[in-house]
Amino acid sequence: MDSLICRVVFYLIDNAMPHGGAITTIRSSDEEKNGSRIVVCEDVGDGVAVEEKELLFDPGYGKVSQLPRRGNPERERGSR
Repeated sequence: MDSLICRVVFYLIDNAMPHGGAITTIRSSDEEKNGSRIVVCEDVGDGVAVEEKELLFDPGYGKVSQLPRRGNPERERGSR
């Protein structure tokens, strides 16, 4: 993993710990698919309320983020 991807995964895990509720597991992985790098970071915790899921990637929503928002990230697809 290159250093930028490592930083992204670090920030995702760092964010999950205070905001994920009762987290028991955090996993991250990456793979190359069709010439693109796919990074997955998932946790087993309380999850995000259904009514908040569509708002997660809106600029200014929620608490202060340490990562700049660029492009159109794929929407979160949790099971809750």
